[in-house]
Amino acid sequence: MINRIISIYRAIVRVISLIICILCSVHSTAQDNVILSDDAFNEKMLSYGLVNIATLDSSILVDLRYSGTNNFLGEDMYGELEIAYFEATFADRVVAAQRELRRRNPELRLLIYDAARPLSV
Repeated sequence: MINRIISIYRAIVRVISLIICILCSVHSTAQDNVILSDDAFNEKMLSYGLVNIATLDSSILVDLRYSGTNNFLGEDMYGELEIAYFEATFADRVVAAQRELRRRNPELRLLIYDAARPLSV
């Protein structure tokens, strides 16, 4: 059972890494570098087709490491960002993995360390 959980976790990490690479390859525009309010930022992320993972499953934990200094850079790269945004199809897969994990062991929950980041980063 633990091997299956590890396998699911590794698959999720690989997909997240791929998404991060794709998002990092997008060039920001001057408009994207404007500091937005939380609501405006949320609307902008939603306009890109991303979803807040907490709206799909509030049991998934989020600790965005680049939104603080507890990361390998030792710098806060995201500011106050605390919401994990994912592409909708991937978000559905993360939720399915969370459900399977909870089915196998109700005490366990996924913990998201990184997700879609602001284009200005």
